[in-house]
Amino acid sequence: NNLTFNLSVADGMKYVYARFRDAQNQESALAVAFIKYDKPQDPGVAYSPQSLDFGAVTLSTSNTLSLSLANSGEQPLIITSISSQVPFALADQLSFPLQLAENASQTLNITFNPLDGSYVGTNNGQLLVESNDPLKPQLQISLTGQGVTGILAAIDSPAVSQSLRQTVEISGRAKVAGGVLANWILDYTAGEQSS
Repeated sequence: NNLTFNLSVADGMKYVYARFRDAQNQESALAVAFIKYDKPQDPGVAYSPQSLDFGAVTLSTSNTLSLSLANSGEQPLIITSISSQVPFALADQLSFPLQLAENASQTLNITFNPLDGSYVGTNNGQLLVESNDPLKPQLQISLTGQGVTGILAAIDSPAVSQSLRQTVEISGRAKVAGGVLANWILDYTAGEQSS
């Protein structure tokens, strides 16, 4: 006759040791089974690149860079929130909690938008990723960008009927990034621009 039985194995056990006794409490058989039980790895946040540098960005404009988050563990990675500080922002509309299976990834688009003169120069910030990663429950990713001044102007071609070789003078106003207005003059002669 065959005897079938089930044994429960707890985390960390390396073998099963079983003794069989008959009705007279005499040991009749001994079985030892070596086992290997690997607990699934905890979820882990992997990300690339390791930081974002937006470079020089003119005030009142923006630059967007991408970053990839991935689950380096075997158990599901659950991201509960992603946040940053002005002038940096998450451009994507994501629903939380966000769950990533083993080896799954999520691309994030991060925007640097220096709005006014208070952001001239170097701006440093952090992208905060909160998850169930036991080693990095609050991951901070470094963000940096330079806010620079510059002239923002849109010039429309004037409706004129002068012949070639004549000079057309156009006067107007341009906004200098940072909130300051400046006068400008554009000379356009025979198809060649001069400043």
